[in-house]
Amino acid sequence: MTQQKQFNSYKEGLDLGFLRAYCMEHGERRVMERGETLEEAGEPAQWVAFVERGCFKYMVHNDEEGKDYCTGFAFESEPLW
Repeated sequence: MTQQKQFNSYKEGLDLGFLRAYCMEHGERRVMERGETLEEAGEPAQWVAFVERGCFKYMVHNDEEGKDYCTGFAFESEPLW
């Protein structure tokens, strides 16, 4: 049986079970709507989270070009940071 490579390969080998358990025990469940912002660039980060269902898209806005760019994704059971 071959092991499927993760989309976010930089997360391979990380055991974040302890962090997920902490979030589940001490955190709160939050439903994010499509297009809703979790954090803003340039502002202090306030959250650490895990995707329970669905996916999360990381976006950045380029002011010079006036365009938004997708810089990554987080999928089910992956952390947001």
